[in-house]
Amino acid sequence: MLDLEGITRRELIKSGIFALIGSQIPDFLFAQPTARSVFSRNKPYNIDALSEFMVSGTEISHNLTNQEYQRDITDIINKPQMKGVKIVGIQVVKSTEHAWVKFEPDEKYAEGLIREAKIAIKHFFGFLGLQDQSGKIYFKVPKTVSEIDYHGNPNTIYLVAGIGTKVTTIYNAKTNIGNMTATREFRDSNAGETKRDVEIFNSGTSVEFRGYKQRPIFYNLAYKIADRSVYLAESPAIEVLHNYLWSYATRHIQKRLKGISPTYQAVRDVLNEEIQREERLVHALSILWWPHYNKDRNLGFTAEELSRRFKVYDSAAEYSGVIELSQRIAKIGVSKAIILYMTNPEKLFSGLP
Repeated sequence: MLDLEGITRRELIKSGIFALIGSQIPDFLFAQPTARSVFSRNKPYNIDALSEFMVSGTEISHNLTNQEYQRDITDIINKPQMKGVKIVGIQVVKSTEHAWVKFEPDEKYAEGLIREAKIAIKHFFGFLGLQDQSGKIYFKVPKTVSEIDYHGNPNTIYLVAGIGTKVTTIYNAKTNIGNMTATREFRDSNAGETKRDVEIFNSGTSVEFRGYKQRPIFYNLAYKIADRSVYLAESPAIEVLHNYLWSYATRHIQKRLKGISPTYQAVRDVLNEEIQREERLVHALSILWWPHYNKDRNLGFTAEELSRRFKVYDSAAEYSGVIELSQRIAKIGVSKAIILYMTNPEKLFSGLP
């Protein structure tokens, strides 16, 4: 057992099981379907009809991207009531975002997923040769917003039937018929999330990393996606690994911020690169873990199902290089990859997309 707790919190992967993520995964690695039924609901629920609730303590100012701004302006101009109205000028009055949730209606279903999540977390960390984290995680199935402590223990996993972000932007438009106010709302949904708030001080001549705060994990039990069972099976373990690795990422951020140009773009580039590295590493490890978890738990996911999951890494920009990284780690070995990430991440990621 490789215990890196005292060094920071890092993990990687265990054996060179395949340099094969581009070729078909052999079927003998997969067991016959039995235990995967835990990822299916016994009762039908109309999740779409469930109400959304704002998560207390999550509202913050939102920095509109140019794409979001253009989308909103186009929407405003194309409204039927704007026919014949000429916009002379338009400005943003206020833009905010907050997290929203839908509460899980089936407690029995949630209880089964909690049991499996604990097993998955223990299995994942055991596969990586790292200290088991399953006993440090708290699972909750909230029924009201008051049961969610967004600023509380980051080792809490909230099981919900929906999680996402809602952006609300208020515009003031000058038109040929007078001033007008328009409000635009946009919402997204995701499979799960855990956020971090990074505090950075820019004096104008230097940049200083002052720390970070981790938020709890939200586990979406009703995310609309193909092969949902695969995502339900992997999400808790993956999100816990993200939290476990984050202190390594912050050390790299802190080191790289020293001596850089004190500009917004330079700081943003460092943050984005280190966040992407940590993200890619976690998913590269999950690729190598999956066949073992699937077989040992007798989950019965087929080679085709897992291949479809892994192909997502080819199509999404934020996961560029994940498959290549998994192949590299399989070749160099777990321990060496861990040390590289801790001491020389540039070498671990060198040459990857």
